[in-house]
Amino acid sequence: MSVFPWHPGRITTLAFSPDNCWLGVGCSDGTVRVWNIRTGEYVFNEVMDSEVRFVSFVSGSSQLIAGSYEGALSLWDVQGKLLQNVPPVSYVHCMTWLPNGQLVVVDGVVGGLVASVWDTDTGTLARPLIHLKRGSWSAADVEPVDEGKIIVHCYNYDQDERTIEIYDLSSGTVVNSLEGLEGFGELSRRQGGMLL
Repeated sequence: MSVFPWHPGRITTLAFSPDNCWLGVGCSDGTVRVWNIRTGEYVFNEVMDSEVRFVSFVSGSSQLIAGSYEGALSLWDVQGKLLQNVPPVSYVHCMTWLPNGQLVVVDGVVGGLVASVWDTDTGTLARPLIHLKRGSWSAADVEPVDEGKIIVHCYNYDQDERTIEIYDLSSGTVVNSLEGLEGFGELSRRQGGMLL
């Protein structure tokens, strides 16, 4: 077992690299840290503009992307070199990677939720914005179904309503939906399908 030194900030998110060599952690005070799991040493410490909502390692690499509550998205290598700032639409709710390496970000905007698909090499949109929900909705989780579809878990506290919907990224339409859910947590993906 390894024990990693920390500081008073509350941990809000963490992720392991695909090769299990690195641990990325985001914090309520905007801190992003990466540790070497084998040595217990932390290799970089950066501060974002607000609470870090999500950290994730790029599939098949040691690059880390972090998203803040205020909408900043930054991509680093594990030595702390800033590789790219990706400009999202607004408040980041959740994000995931498509099999082709593109990044899907679900943002809260005035009037609802949108999904954006980004090319992290260029920092540009790879597809037009997709409007997921209108009204007072938040997104708890998003996962890829394949390169052309995502599954999103949304909730509306005002109406005490939750949905799980599969969206086609090309058309922006819902292709399948589950409604009337209670007490549901996160999405989990397995080979050949979805586990909830």
